[in-house]
Amino acid sequence: MNTATLDATLAHKAIGQIAVDLPGATAVFRRLKLDFCCGGQVSLQHACAQKGLDTDAVLAQLAPLQRQEQAAPDARDPAALIDHILTRYHAVHREQLPELVRMARRVEAVHRDHPDVPTGLAALLEQVEQELLDHMAKEEQILFPILKAGGSAMVVYPITMMRMEHTSHGQMLERLGAWRIVGRQEMYVPFHNYRFDDPAITEEQLLLLGHANPDYMRWELRRVWIVEAKLREGFRHIYHKRRFYIEEDSWNMVMTENYDGRGELWKAVLINSLYAYDAEGYEKRQQMFHDLRAGIYNCTRLTNWTRPWNFSAPDPGADFFTVENRRKSGKR
Repeated sequence: MNTATLDATLAHKAIGQIAVDLPGATAVFRRLKLDFCCGGQVSLQHACAQKGLDTDAVLAQLAPLQRQEQAAPDARDPAALIDHILTRYHAVHREQLPELVRMARRVEAVHRDHPDVPTGLAALLEQVEQELLDHMAKEEQILFPILKAGGSAMVVYPITMMRMEHTSHGQMLERLGAWRIVGRQEMYVPFHNYRFDDPAITEEQLLLLGHANPDYMRWELRRVWIVEAKLREGFRHIYHKRRFYIEEDSWNMVMTENYDGRGELWKAVLINSLYAYDAEGYEKRQQMFHDLRAGIYNCTRLTNWTRPWNFSAPDPGADFFTVENRRKSGKR
């Protein structure tokens, strides 16, 4: 595609939209210090004028990014089909994924206070990139040479492995659309509740019929991030939607809400978090799982009637976890 054609389609287009529509454009814009994020609403021509750049010169740098889609070669020609995969997909992935990760990291940093910022996107994309690089290396070093050489009876094994990894990669990509940040707010949540660890308080005192004893619960006003997950179309699960409340200082989950297929709140979880001084960090303690429809609940990780957790205990040594030693310490 020549520069004249690009000029008609891109010069008057919003630079932010070009960054979205044309993979690789963000790298060009970053190199030229063209703001396609907060200033992305202006046209490319206007952005170039503000920076004193020649629009045609910028369009010339964008021209190679316009890839004409080509039909895949006949599958009966494995060598040609493999070459097409290497140039059209593998090379493009290696070129574009690092830039995508950089952009995700930048968005999370610049817009960290925005309620819709995609927190965690960069980390997920980095994981996708690493797994995809490993996958492509296996294809290029093992599977493709076998196919180019005419195949063999053993080729079924790497093909099976590649198919399994394709499924795994697809499931990871689905996570990008299933989760969203609802926002951040201050709210009262279970926090710093040391009384639940007090051995002087009995289990009967702590847990009442239907709920934990409010006399022993402790709530604090904390900054909480709310993350929502919805069931993707075509999938089945007992929950249609889940909401997770994550306390900002500890990054511990402090509450969850689970909704049924009718969108009604069905189950809720309250989680006590506290600062463990011997571990010098926050620790999740008791977890109360409420079934609101049945009117019942259960509580896990009660430690008040057992020895408290000791994060400063010395290393027991490798022999401590052997089957023989565990058998000796067991009780009948």
